[in-house]
Amino acid sequence: MRRILIVLALATSCAGEDPDPPTECDRSDRRGTYLVQYSERDGNCGPLPDELVILPADADATSEAGCRIDNEQWSRGDCRYDADVSCSDGSGFVGYAVAQDETASRLEGRVTLTGLNCRSTYDVTWTRE
Repeated sequence: MRRILIVLALATSCAGEDPDPPTECDRSDRRGTYLVQYSERDGNCGPLPDELVILPADADATSEAGCRIDNEQWSRGDCRYDADVSCSDGSGFVGYAVAQDETASRLEGRVTLTGLNCRSTYDVTWTRE
């Protein structure tokens, strides 16, 4: 379930963000295979392993997992995506991703994951392979 939630965030800045990210982006640039790396800032869910994801995420897979996007918003010229996702088992996340270049080859963001017995915040980096 964690993987599905994090992938949604991308279809979705933080410390280390480029000081001059672009101000205009094309949502369709967020496609392809990305290496996703997580760094836990705080909480008790523990570390998440690096993983490869394919974007855009399949909305049917999210629905089949019992999750839904409760709120989403594009801003900063479509360079930033915020999402709030909840799942039928009581878990969910709130997060965002910001394109660091015009082609969305690198994104940075932050997600707060709430599991059944834990809660953690992660800095997340997506790098197109």
